[in-house]
Amino acid sequence: MTMAGDERSEDAIATMLVGIANPETIQRLMDLAECLAAYAEYNVIATHILVVPPQAHLGSARGSAEMAQARQLLLDAIRQGAGEDVPVKGVVEVAREVSEGLVSAAETQEASLIVVGHSELREEDEAAGKRFDRVMHQVARNSEADLVVAKFRRDRVRSILLPINTGLNLRVSGMLAGAICRAKSAPVTLIHLLREDETEEQARERLEALLAEQEMEDLGDLVIEQPPEGVDPLDRMLEIANGHDVAIVGAEPRPSIAESIFGSWAERIATQAECTVLLVRAKSADGD
Repeated sequence: MTMAGDERSEDAIATMLVGIANPETIQRLMDLAECLAAYAEYNVIATHILVVPPQAHLGSARGSAEMAQARQLLLDAIRQGAGEDVPVKGVVEVAREVSEGLVSAAETQEASLIVVGHSELREEDEAAGKRFDRVMHQVARNSEADLVVAKFRRDRVRSILLPINTGLNLRVSGMLAGAICRAKSAPVTLIHLLREDETEEQARERLEALLAEQEMEDLGDLVIEQPPEGVDPLDRMLEIANGHDVAIVGAEPRPSIAESIFGSWAERIATQAECTVLLVRAKSADGD
């Protein structure tokens, strides 16, 4: 069900779908959407997935109390997120599962980017050894859209961290960093921790070439560091991330079968960092 709203010009580059579920994160999700829309000229569609149990007909949701609540949730999102130059439309998607609804809504609205909040793992999920929100894994695997999962921990945005390696495509994560940097006047630091098989000179040469190739050479300061002896590189990255307000973490290009679709580093930073984390899964990360 679509809620009418002002339409942005047909010349807009793309459409962004913002998943609205938790009232406590609406303002920050819509603030992030507004940053991106102003930076990259997205149309913004706020969507809520209304889940209908298997025993009920999908059409039973129409006119229900749950539908009224969903519409009110989206009206709140539209009010909080619609800037003067960033109109927002609301869409209630009825589905059997949240992941199914997000994928379907993205396809129907021809969205190229999905932005959602990260939900905490339930106790039964943790007991079963699940390390990350399963809904986000299913969306990442089944949708053709890029995915940004936001874990909000800090309200302020005074500095942005973007871990970078030579295999990372910065199309989405770099856009996020640039958009937030411009909206919040927050500097971006690109950080790379040296591997055992590379020197700082080699890493800098490769990374500067990567940034130039992706037209991101002016995104922020590039910092290359050798992790202290005896310190796990991921522990060091978490320490660095905690010194910033926002960390934008791109998924590993080819995580192993044993790892999630986001990669073990990305997941651990998303779940353990003290700062706000934006976890990015770009379509190109799968080698498309």
